[in-house]
Amino acid sequence: MEISTQQNRTEIKAVKGQVRSLENQIIELQIEKAKTLLRVQNFLEEEGENLRQKMAEFLAQLAGKSDKELLYEIAAAFRVASAYTSKHSLPRKVFVRFSSLSTRNDILKKASGAELKHKENEIMIRREVPFLVRKRRIKYKELIALLLKKGVRYRYLILEGLFFVFREQPIRITTEEQMQ
Repeated sequence: MEISTQQNRTEIKAVKGQVRSLENQIIELQIEKAKTLLRVQNFLEEEGENLRQKMAEFLAQLAGKSDKELLYEIAAAFRVASAYTSKHSLPRKVFVRFSSLSTRNDILKKASGAELKHKENEIMIRREVPFLVRKRRIKYKELIALLLKKGVRYRYLILEGLFFVFREQPIRITTEEQMQ
């Protein structure tokens, strides 16, 4: 009886490891897919709009390029509804996929310090973070609050974890045990 219980435990551990490995592969694929995506929030909707053209016009000022140049660099632009936007009567989020990563990064850098407005609405431009990654980051919420309170800058590691420098010591946390 004891031997079979031990075998079951090792098999369960092996299966959990395989599941974790598959989750990591899925996350890596989602991250790769989201590399060229930008999420634009609060961009007003118009009936019959050519969203790709409108985003090229709006983002061209920020990128320092002409509308036509940016139109060639935008592979796709589409709107996605969420429960939050529906509930609060907000415009649906706009996702813009770029053909080059450098254009997306330039726009992100310039948007981070700028106050963007479109038809008197404040526009926020963010990078897209896959749901599974956001879900894994939830457990670091308390630690992040503590780091922010102490004025410590941090950054998320790609799959899971945090990196920060505290008292001139680089600290990398990837498990819940390390967080304690």
